[in-house]
Amino acid sequence: MVFNIAISYTDDHWWNHGFLLTPKGWILSPAYDINPSMDKSGLALNIDMDNNALDFDLAKSVGEYFRLKSIEMDHILREVQNPEKDWKTIAKQIGIPNSEQIVMDVAFRLK
Repeated sequence: MVFNIAISYTDDHWWNHGFLLTPKGWILSPAYDINPSMDKSGLALNIDMDNNALDFDLAKSVGEYFRLKSIEMDHILREVQNPEKDWKTIAKQIGIPNSEQIVMDVAFRLK
């Protein structure tokens, strides 16, 4: 959820969540079909009962429902937001033109 907010991935419906059967049982699949959105303001799935806003504070407010303590939620937020701060450096390294980076900039929420 926090990663989806960070990159404005608003196509987070149930069909884009998958599981893999391993010898030890079912596990969550690696991420797939992820495309940042520049023109959406909310997730497909609500974060709480009434709100789907791309908002880190909203995500943190429901942390207790995932059995997360405040300190754990802060750690998750930092873990997701810190690497994202380098997205332009990585984009440049892999040859994404500056003009395309400018277009995508609005999709990346750093705070």
